[in-house]
Amino acid sequence: MRMHDETARSSADGRTSGQRSTGAGGIGAQAARAPTGAMSAGAKAHAAGIPAAPQETPPPTLLVGEREHRLYVLTPENIEYIEAQGNYVKLNASGADYISRNSVKRLAISLADRGFLRIERSLIVNVRAIAYAQRAGQGTYIFTLHSGISLRSGARYRGRILQVIPLLQPTR
Repeated sequence: MRMHDETARSSADGRTSGQRSTGAGGIGAQAARAPTGAMSAGAKAHAAGIPAAPQETPPPTLLVGEREHRLYVLTPENIEYIEAQGNYVKLNASGADYISRNSVKRLAISLADRGFLRIERSLIVNVRAIAYAQRAGQGTYIFTLHSGISLRSGARYRGRILQVIPLLQPTR
């Protein structure tokens, strides 16, 4: 049976075969028990007592959509809605449709802080693109966008819709 390099076979200080070496330089038991995983830069700075650098704002989210064998860089503000199409999503921006290899679930999470709201299992809408909403019954709504397109929400998403857009009349 082979031993790892860090396992001593025998030593002059009386350790028997199979005991682990703590390394040269007389490192104590505390250092031997210290975690050996990689530390992030912030964790190293905190451990060293150095104040952490201020967090930078993340770069703007850009989406890449394909149309007519060309790739277009799209800003979320220009996208009216996003619809699932199999393994792809259709991005509707300024009346043109683009496809992207992504998922509605992933985009709903990453674009939530940019004003996008999931209103159906396969549909996300840019809240700024909504002209008006109508009740459609059974907890659903029909959203009409500034471009004239109408999108129907699902009853399952009613709670989240009402959190973002206060569509109910206040009770007296």
